Amino acid sequence: MDETRYFKNIGLDAKDLKIMYELDINSRQSNSSIGKKVRLEKSVVAYRIKRLVEKGFIKKFYTIIDTGRLGYRGYRIYLKWQFINEEKEREIIRYLIERPFTWWVGTAIGEWSLGFVVWAKDFEKFEHFWFDFFDKYQSYIQRKDLAIYSKLYSCPYSFLSPSSAPRRKFQIIGSYGNEKISRKERKVLSILAENARMPIVEISQKTRVSISGVKYMIKKLKDRGIIGGFRIQFDNDMLGFSQYKINFYLNDLQMYKNMLEFALAHPNVIYVPKSIGFAEFEAEIMARNVQELEKFIKLMLNRFSSHIRHYEYFVFKGAHKIRYW
Repeated sequence: MDETRYFKNIGLDAKDLKIMYELDINSRQSNSSIGKKVRLEKSVVAYRIKRLVEKGFIKKFYTIIDTGRLGYRGYRIYLKWQFINEEKEREIIRYLIERPFTWWVGTAIGEWSLGFVVWAKDFEKFEHFWFDFFDKYQSYIQRKDLAIYSKLYSCPYSFLSPSSAPRRKFQIIGSYGNEKISRKERKVLSILAENARMPIVEISQKTRVSISGVKYMIKKLKDRGIIGGFRIQFDNDMLGFSQYKINFYLNDLQMYKNMLEFALAHPNVIYVPKSIGFAEFEAEIMARNVQELEKFIKLMLNRFSSHIRHYEYFVFKGAHKIRYW
């Protein structure tokens, strides 16, 4: 079945896909701006976005915030369960979601059962969380892996885009810095982290900052690289795709840059994380089945076989939390 027929069967036409693609590139752009690109009136764009949200294809509009520029460091943990039931698993997930310093929490099938990322300004705070968490839930954890989250390349869902779409753009988070932001800027970031499409007027009302002041703050936060972009969270299951994480263990790093360029250019790649203490090269792709996953892996092996020692992969079942601030 070709792409057009497949998406039509799940209730998405070409215009819906173009709108979703534009929102994934920049979910704060206006309905009018999107309408010009997809050749629809802004009222029709508004109606279609509302319908996509109501049907569940779009779960959330979120903002990519580079907390590294603000002095935070990321710590990523993978867990494999043992002796656990659904109720206890839900409890642990809820516990992690409610922690203000977790920015991503996701369940997996295969090599790992759960993954999450914690932001902390100093190691002592992370250490406190680490021992508190494992003191509470150690009996349900068979094994664990901790890595320092160094960098993340975040790519749009290019498989939704028309063939005439421009070259892929991606955001990078993980810069090192210690920039300062004001209390009002923190409020604006907090709102945008939860809803990237909230109108300026509403943000102004919630923060008690003038409309012009909110516009200026958002512009400056973007200029400083603190705001990296505005994205959407899809329901992957509804789109008929699964998110696979592939870890490549390398003999050396001579071809790392080439591997990175290849991965970032591939339409199915949505994230390329870089971490210290885990696999030397990591990639996350969207694929409809294992055959598509294997096709990507074979491409990597054909190009870089002499540098890849071995690889492993697992499936992300779902993201329970995506909030960069």
